[in-house]
Amino acid sequence: MKVNIILFIIGFTCLVTCKVSSQLKTLEIGDSVSSDDLRDSELKYVLSSKLGLVPEYKIVIDKITYKIGVDDERIVYISTKDKRFKTKENISLGMTLKAVEKLLQKKAELRIGYAWYIPLASGWNAAFIIPDYNSREPISPTSKVAFFFKE
Repeated sequence: MKVNIILFIIGFTCLVTCKVSSQLKTLEIGDSVSSDDLRDSELKYVLSSKLGLVPEYKIVIDKITYKIGVDDERIVYISTKDKRFKTKENISLGMTLKAVEKLLQKKAELRIGYAWYIPLASGWNAAFIIPDYNSREPISPTSKVAFFFKE
């Protein structure tokens, strides 16, 4: 019994920390990926609001770091916190909620337990951190874009 537990822990640790190098050139939800596409990419797990826990890989494309969630060899989630990333709408990390809402003429939406976010025409969502994940209180107009995601 102890041997089985130890083997499980070793196997799970490898599964969570194994590295598999990104050969991907673009990222879109639904794109197929193979282990060759992700060779040398860091593997962890991410909680997708649509699918639950899915494998997450850290990859770099055009010097920008992304994390992708994969299910059945398809991309189901993409996020980035890379300071070099800018959306087609010209939104970047660190922009205030007030500036983004003014530029896009849209209000932020709340996904309880996750973030306030503004959906963008490009398919990206500009996300703002929630100080308390159980709160429904609006965030400050000076809150800043903390990350971008697609699902």
